[in-house]
Amino acid sequence: MPGVYFQPPVGGRGNRGVVAWMAADEAVEQDALLDAFGGVLEHFWTLALSSRFPERTFRFERADGLFNEEGPCLTFCQER
Repeated sequence: MPGVYFQPPVGGRGNRGVVAWMAADEAVEQDALLDAFGGVLEHFWTLALSSRFPERTFRFERADGLFNEEGPCLTFCQER
């Protein structure tokens, strides 16, 4: 069955090598997970852009159905 697998870091106190599993279809249906994932994407795009273009400022927008797309979307543009 397809799914998303998360492996906790090795060596952490109390880590018994437990692998948490959640079916991809179930995860997509949970708005909180999608919002958190959008936040992670925004964070790392911010880091990448500020590293590559330190003198520029970018604005991000996360929304459902942005630009007539289906589902959650993330876009950014350079501020002037």
